[in-house]
Amino acid sequence: MISNLASSVHAVTGSSDRSYTLAKEKLFGGQAGFCQCSDVGIIGMSDCKWHRDWYPDAVVSILVISHAKDAAKPEHRLVKWLSSRQDRAVDVTVRHYTTVDWAHETSTWPGRYSAIVLGGTSGTDKSIRQVEMNTLIHARHLENMPMLCICGGMQMVCAAVAKSAGHKGKTHVQLRAARDIVHEQLTVPELGLNGDIRYQRMYGIRPDVLPPTCALRVLCLDAAKASVGVVQHHTRPIVGLQGHPELSPEPVAGQVLAMLFAMMDTRMSSVH
Repeated sequence: MISNLASSVHAVTGSSDRSYTLAKEKLFGGQAGFCQCSDVGIIGMSDCKWHRDWYPDAVVSILVISHAKDAAKPEHRLVKWLSSRQDRAVDVTVRHYTTVDWAHETSTWPGRYSAIVLGGTSGTDKSIRQVEMNTLIHARHLENMPMLCICGGMQMVCAAVAKSAGHKGKTHVQLRAARDIVHEQLTVPELGLNGDIRYQRMYGIRPDVLPPTCALRVLCLDAAKASVGVVQHHTRPIVGLQGHPELSPEPVAGQVLAMLFAMMDTRMSSVH
């Protein structure tokens, strides 16, 4: 069991042999053969006394929902960033949004994953996207699931919330003729974010489509004040960033990752 899990972390994250050793040390204290669970380190294992005794928060299992035009895109940079912390063992699963059974499958996610990360978009199927957003935003079984929405992932959530709040018409504004790379200062004291973040987009969410009465709170705009920069859900652990933290320099890359892990740890504490 121990070698299988450590190998899983190693294979999924593409990490070094040190990460393999760290996984064994962090998860099991160098010991083997105690637990009979089929899944290790996942929140749903709270019934296992062995896991409660041996660092139940040692492993986090993150589900990345890819919205890439190419369904086979591996999301290497996002996976590398999510698994970059040296003090935690991370299991990252990447699923393309078109392969998910949005009507039935997501009910198992709270017991399988610690958080959901919505990646950027490059041409999505509108009908599937509507079902996806309706499930992620409104399904009660996901209401305590931490969710980090990046770039197009944030835009989809913002547009869905805006329409749920009664907004009619366009939610997006075109900002550039191409997906130019731009770096801007990001300052969000509510989330502990302060530094340089990388944008790579043509469109953004219009600030006026998310009124104070809707489910999302706008924490900041982009430098030009033309589109939404960061949002946070009023009652759920959902945060969205227009920029790409996985492509940004420090300290923002580490700050956003620490924020995501803090959300996961809060959920783990409530479960245990």
